[in-house]
Amino acid sequence: MVKIEDIIHLSSHRKLLEFAKFILSNSERNKLPDYPSLNLMTIPSLVPHIFVLDVLNSKDKLQVKYCGTVIDSFYGINMTGKCIYDYYKGEETFDDVENIFRQCIQAKLPSYTRRGIHLENERVNKFKIAETIMFPCSSGDGTVNYTIGFSDYYQVSDLGEQYITLIKPVTP
Repeated sequence: MVKIEDIIHLSSHRKLLEFAKFILSNSERNKLPDYPSLNLMTIPSLVPHIFVLDVLNSKDKLQVKYCGTVIDSFYGINMTGKCIYDYYKGEETFDDVENIFRQCIQAKLPSYTRRGIHLENERVNKFKIAETIMFPCSSGDGTVNYTIGFSDYYQVSDLGEQYITLIKPVTP
């Protein structure tokens, strides 16, 4: 099971780490978190950053079941019910992120991304850093039915290194 130390190794983002601690503390040992049983109202300051992908009802591209206002604001539209892949148009593609999300689901391991992005479409033209953590979820039988994640978009003076990775336990 991934521990918070494994995530701190990748990020120092206070709210992202608070979200990760919430998910890890609300997951049974050696089990995936159960999205429907998570009480997100205990972390109200993080809810605008949270997104949920509906794995079982997604066809070719992962579909958003729930999306917080920070994410909607970044895309310039309410993303609930939509596929991020269809709305992400910028200098780079969403392929690497969609691929790590799919690996997260298949490997049943959380994923982390930190990347510079220039989102330009008919609604917005923004350049920012996107930092995301996502956890696969299951309602008991081990099948990943949802994912729950946290995203933040912010400006920095240095883009730094890009990370797109699964989070594997590195601490004993």
